[in-house]
Amino acid sequence: MKNGDRIEDIEVLRADKGFVDSLGWKQITGADAYINFINNKRNNGKNRILNEMIVIKAMRESEEEFTYDNDATYSDIA
Repeated sequence: MKNGDRIEDIEVLRADKGFVDSLGWKQITGADAYINFINNKRNNGKNRILNEMIVIKAMRESEEEFTYDNDATYSDIA
């Protein structure tokens, strides 16, 4: 498997205008931009910090309500 095989799947989502509109977005960033971002010599620590910043920004801009439960336990029962 070469690098970027799975991230290229984002192109399917980008092409689905109904999906993009349902998110309320104008467009989805292309796979090449994501690959360049990931390959930009970032280590996991930097990625974790950046991901946290992106999530916090998205939550602040969202009109949804969120509940933080630090005692929550996830259980995947099939």
